[in-house]
Amino acid sequence: MDQATNRFHTGTVELAYTEWPGDSPPVVFLHGLTGGRVIWFPRADLRGKQRAIAYDARGHGDSARTASYRWTEFGDDAVKFLEGVCQEPAVLIGHSLGAMTAIYAAAERPELVKGALLIDPPLYAQYGLRDEKETFEQRRDLAGKTFDELVAGGLPANQGAATVSKLDGNAVAFVLEGTAFDGWDTDTLLRRIECPVVLEHGERNFGKGVGASAIYEGELDRASALIKNCTTAEIKGSGHIPMVQQPEAFTRLASEFIQRMVSGG
Repeated sequence: MDQATNRFHTGTVELAYTEWPGDSPPVVFLHGLTGGRVIWFPRADLRGKQRAIAYDARGHGDSARTASYRWTEFGDDAVKFLEGVCQEPAVLIGHSLGAMTAIYAAAERPELVKGALLIDPPLYAQYGLRDEKETFEQRRDLAGKTFDELVAGGLPANQGAATVSKLDGNAVAFVLEGTAFDGWDTDTLLRRIECPVVLEHGERNFGKGVGASAIYEGELDRASALIKNCTTAEIKGSGHIPMVQQPEAFTRLASEFIQRMVSGG
């Protein structure tokens, strides 16, 4: 489905975004590492009557490439985007790296975030990649190849190939090298979040590599205890990508969260 592309310059990088009109508060969709805003196009209706926006993170999709891909910089981009495009407190729906970006924005600028649904975030990736490393190495090496080349090599056309063909491999290289985590401390950020949070997680034994949940044993309890207003939610039969693995359950969870935030719950 084709969607109009708008552009916003943060002062550091130009971000491409798509907007759907509606009521306040707006819902902002944040994709994961190697993804793009296109993953939200088939799911935009879950916003209900709310205004909604999805943007490509730096180095992804139609957004500009940069020399640096630290996670604090993804977070700063989100803050500038919320200020410049939303211009009012927003509900954040973030997947994976997008969830970590939401954590940063909610902690750094609480007045900009009405609530955050964190979809299977890699909470403690700062301490080193585990089962995800091999897949990320592959994505780094495939980044920038043409769509046709990627499909011929076995990546799914609708998601993997569509987003990896527009990916700057350096965004993944920063994670693999550990540079992405300079200045990042998950626990410190979680302690500073004031808004309501739903921390969603999948199952570690569902799928493999980046298909399995990015939340490892003990991490859910550690993180949820640090957030003042946190509810946890497990989507059974899913791992890291519940939007794809269990779309009906994910839509139900996200829609209910958005409506709760809209009603002031």
